[in-house]
Amino acid sequence: MKDFYYKYNPQKGPRGHSVRFYISKRWIETAKNLPDNVPSLLEKIAREVCELYYPDWIKNNPERTICGWNEDYPTFLHHLEIPGNASGIAFEEGINGPAYLPHNMDYAEQASIVFAIMGRYDDFVRSSLKRNKSKSL
Repeated sequence: MKDFYYKYNPQKGPRGHSVRFYISKRWIETAKNLPDNVPSLLEKIAREVCELYYPDWIKNNPERTICGWNEDYPTFLHHLEIPGNASGIAFEEGINGPAYLPHNMDYAEQASIVFAIMGRYDDFVRSSLKRNKSKSL
C-alpha cells in the first residue's frame, strides 16, 4: 500500500467534490512525530490558501482555526475546517483503512483548498520519512 494517496471523482451537485485521502499506518506514525513547528506552519499555509479563494471568509473570521490537531499527538492533523457549510475533511478509521474523509465538499474551490493543504502536510510527512530512513541506514 502506498503511504498517501487520494481519490477524487467530481460530480455535479451537493457533496460533488468530495476528496478522500488514504494513509498508511507508517504515514500516521511519522505524522505523530513531526517537528513541533509543523502545526503553526500548516495553519499559516491553510489561511493563505483559503484567502486566495475566499478572502472575505478569512477577513470575517480572523481567529478561526482551519487545522485541527489530535489532542494526544499535536503534530497529527485530525481535521480541516474550510469555508463552506461545515466543509472540510476529518481523520477516520474507515472500513478501507485510515483516511481523511470529506464533509460537505460542494465546490471545486473547496477541493482545491483541501488538495493544497493536504499536499503540503504530506510533504512534511514524506520529508520526515526520508530523514528517518537515512538515519537508519
